[in-house]
Amino acid sequence: MAVVNIPETDLPRIVIVGACFAGLTLARKLVKKKFQVVIFDKNNYHQFQPLLYQVAMSGLEPSSISFPLRKAFQNYQNMHIRIAEVKEIQPDQKRIITDIGYCHYDKLVIATGADTNYFGNMQIAQNTYSIKSVSEAMYLRNQILSDFELAIITRDFDERQIFLDTVIVGGGPTGVELAGALAEMKTYILPKDYPELRAEEIDIYLIQGTDQLLQGDVRQCRSCGRKVFDRYGVKVIKMPLSLTSEIIWCTSITDRLFRRVKSSGLPE
Repeated sequence: MAVVNIPETDLPRIVIVGACFAGLTLARKLVKKKFQVVIFDKNNYHQFQPLLYQVAMSGLEPSSISFPLRKAFQNYQNMHIRIAEVKEIQPDQKRIITDIGYCHYDKLVIATGADTNYFGNMQIAQNTYSIKSVSEAMYLRNQILSDFELAIITRDFDERQIFLDTVIVGGGPTGVELAGALAEMKTYILPKDYPELRAEEIDIYLIQGTDQLLQGDVRQCRSCGRKVFDRYGVKVIKMPLSLTSEIIWCTSITDRLFRRVKSSGLPE
């Protein structure tokens, strides 16, 4: 296996795996110090995850929430970015194994961010949508718009609901924001762009396991969310539905790295 092509210097090498908020913020501080900083990420851009739901609902273009990593560090000679996927971490040898080779480090920072948590249920993973990346948001966006086109040419009411109804699982910030954006699309955009479709035929279900939405937020936010949903017709329920409509999974998160990476000597 070849070594990753990174210049050897006398500076301590800090390898950061992941260019999410934490990784990017740390890199911006370290690059001003006497370190050689190396970022490994699968993408050559940083994405602003809190607004991914807006991309999925056609409210924003992907370029509005993404910017190239190299542009942020173009004035620093001690900064190196490599597009790769980490396969293994070997703490005893102080190196990581990637799909483009191996890289030694003096300090290793793991900042890969979060991924969708399916609780080990592969059936859910294979049959639902998630929005933890720009590509996933774009895929969901294209699917929703494609379903509207199919609904227009479907005469049968019951068959048409398959393309119009949406189920969102999870009453946290992502699920609530997504349901609200979808409700606004139904109310304001659909009548203009798809006048042949009746907005009242579109049902939006938000499945939440507890009695309260936005559990970690203040009571005023939870109350406001309920009022907005009542106004726009979003149905908040606790029991799952047996529907063939689109299901968007927004329940919880898990780490993005350790489920796929071999490691020895790292804490569990």
